[in-house]
Amino acid sequence: MELTLKQKVIVFSVMLGIFLVSVFIKYGMGMRGEEEESGKDLSYKEDVVYEYEQTGEYYEEDSIMIIDVEGAVIYPGIVKIKEGSRVYEAVEEAGGLLDTADTKYVNLAEEVTDGSIIYIPFKDENSQEISVSSEAGKVNINTAGKEELMELPGIGESYAEAVIEYRNVNGNFKTNEEIMNVTGIGEAKYENIKDMICVY
Repeated sequence: MELTLKQKVIVFSVMLGIFLVSVFIKYGMGMRGEEEESGKDLSYKEDVVYEYEQTGEYYEEDSIMIIDVEGAVIYPGIVKIKEGSRVYEAVEEAGGLLDTADTKYVNLAEEVTDGSIIYIPFKDENSQEISVSSEAGKVNINTAGKEELMELPGIGESYAEAVIEYRNVNGNFKTNEEIMNVTGIGEAKYENIKDMICVY
């Protein structure tokens, strides 16, 4: 049976409507999928952000520090932490303290500098041999305890306490020369110890 012109128009309109609806549904789902995928990618751009595994937070790559945590921790080795973190946060990234850890001579609240070494001693270690952070046998004036500082020539108990007080108030030393800002440590004392100290 041959369709009339009116019937042909109706059939064509229905088919066109079905086609347009299918195209709209397909296009809409594709766009939503791309948006979801795009959102995921933005969170994981390796060249933009770093995932802080413990908290799920994200930080700019240039605010991340690389720290070496050794000694009485669960997972000794290299850890990544955000800029401005403290010693205890670096220790947490290394899995936390072992039961045999001795933190008596470690300032867990001290701010960490990029590239530094944090050493957590064991309980059976001789406190006089503990070096929280050192380079090539040098005393790290940013992390050394009072006993270690007192091993430097001309640095007695009062000067060692003054060094610790200075960094607690002003933050870590940026250079070796900055130790001359500590009351009582002038150029003469600095000349005697400058080759025996470091700041990282």
